[in-house]
Amino acid sequence: FHLKHFPLDLRILTCQMAFFQSNGTECCPVNWVEHEGSCYWFSRAGKTWSEADKYCQLENAHLVVINSREEQDSLTAMAPGNG
Repeated sequence: FHLKHFPLDLRILTCQMAFFQSNGTECCPVNWVEHEGSCYWFSRAGKTWSEADKYCQLENAHLVVINSREEQDSLTAMAPGNG
């Protein structure tokens, strides 16, 4: 799986937040989407990688790291306007 498979001009920044588990329940912040134990937030703002990374850190999150084609397809399907 190579990075070149990703679009070069990402218009939607994706942040993945570590999910919190309390008494066996999962909870994501408002406007975040839960998927397989993680919380995702999609932004339409056109920010640089550095700006997006800083924003995620302020939200106690990090930019998503996609590890498989299946994960990329799932995120694409979850993104606003794609489903």
